[in-house]
Amino acid sequence: MGEDLKTLARLQLTEDRIAETSKVRDELVIKVETQTAIVKDLTKKRNEVQDRFDAAKREWREIEESVDTKKAELKKWEARLQTLQDWREQQALNSAIREHKRTIEFAETTANEKIAVVEELEASFNAAQEALETAQNNIGALNEELSVQQVATSEALESEMSHRQALLESIPDEDRRRYVNLVGSIKRRPAIAVTVARKGICGFCNVTMQPQNWIEVQRQEKIIYCQGCRRAMVHESVMAAGAELEAAGILAS
Repeated sequence: MGEDLKTLARLQLTEDRIAETSKVRDELVIKVETQTAIVKDLTKKRNEVQDRFDAAKREWREIEESVDTKKAELKKWEARLQTLQDWREQQALNSAIREHKRTIEFAETTANEKIAVVEELEASFNAAQEALETAQNNIGALNEELSVQQVATSEALESEMSHRQALLESIPDEDRRRYVNLVGSIKRRPAIAVTVARKGICGFCNVTMQPQNWIEVQRQEKIIYCQGCRRAMVHESVMAAGAELEAAGILAS
């Protein structure tokens, strides 16, 4: 079995680990961004509820103050009524007092309705505030987790990239250039540059290879590239041997 083939298999396994290591961190970043958006939305909703709550309280207090003022006026009018001697003045003041009482009753009914609105909005505000605080606590915990993961990811990636470079330097220049160029052109991760060929078919693009190329893959002596996707094709036993070497290296480290 060609050493270059096993090295290519190990390179692909290293690319897989690099992608998996980054994935954990990237998923946390997405969670933080999502939670940040949730906090922003909840903050907006909480503020909107608070504005309505504050406006309702002001309206209720204004009505209550108006009722208190009208009740004070009513007492003065009722006291004055006791002092009037003229019948016509008494009738006029009595009429004004009755109208004033109706106004007070209406205002008190309105005030009670406003109290119900205020209480409902207060409950909504408390619920919105609680949801916001929960989301803020969640984002705090996620940020702490992300900080720890960032350190762990940086250390792991540094080790994996160093290992990757050592493997690259051990294969022929032409194959190294082909590998680096292909990986660099692949946007999705993990970058698949080495694939297992089975029954004469490329494991990545499913193109049927030429019979001679399939024979060479089975011989496991040199690197064969797919005419379709340009990826290196190896026999499954080569990939298994690479996995054994990688596992041994990880255990040794």
